[in-house]
Amino acid sequence: VQGTKGAEVVDDIMPKKGDTIVYKKTYSGFFETELDDVLKKFGIDEVIITGVVTNICVLYTAADAYMRGYEVNILEDCVAGLNDEDHRFALRQIKEVLKPRPRK
Repeated sequence: VQGTKGAEVVDDIMPKKGDTIVYKKTYSGFFETELDDVLKKFGIDEVIITGVVTNICVLYTAADAYMRGYEVNILEDCVAGLNDEDHRFALRQIKEVLKPRPRK
């Protein structure tokens, strides 16, 4: 949520001059944002999702990306849930329902 500690960007991934920034307003990075337009503008057809919380923001962003026709991949060591059960549930849903291809 914008303005909270969880929305702070760590130095290692701080945007650089000229980077495109899309501010997420709710669970999905696509809901009421320009993310889809930005990805289309740059010819992107695959999204690699990282972040927290796996069973909320990661899952809903992945589902919205999939429904818009993007190839969806989750970096499992770069996502986290509030608890292990919900984290594993979300990863299972993404694998079984969205069927992302294995990363090379």
